[in-house]
Amino acid sequence: MIARRYKDEPRALKKIHEIYDEADIICTWNGKRFDIPFINARLMIRRDETGVKPAILNPGMKHLDLMYMSAKLRTRGNRLDGAAKDLKARAQKYHCTAEHWVKAADGDKKCFDDIVKHCEVDVQITEDMMHIFKPYIIRITK
Repeated sequence: MIARRYKDEPRALKKIHEIYDEADIICTWNGKRFDIPFINARLMIRRDETGVKPAILNPGMKHLDLMYMSAKLRTRGNRLDGAAKDLKARAQKYHCTAEHWVKAADGDKKCFDDIVKHCEVDVQITEDMMHIFKPYIIRITK
């Protein structure tokens, strides 16, 4: 689900919450420090509109944040694009400028579509990285 407008955000947040609750484990890149806190903040801010209770993602969820595995390998700056290059992931970063984000927020459909592609490619790279790291995963914690 893509929230093209601010008014679409509560529905997207509700869907994220539902998918998260159905998962046994989540896998992210820097999700422990960025994605999960960001989504939780948005859920709390828009809690009356989402109707989600509790208005937070399950803190007990098992979470594999691949950025920390990559940090042990000292890939380029522990960034997703550097690790993807160093470890030869199938997908490679699709870059957007800061101007894309500003224009997309202002209603520019092309820039918005570029950001959607950027996010979709990030998910593909994260999936590639999960397959690369899978043989080295010993245990997964919260």
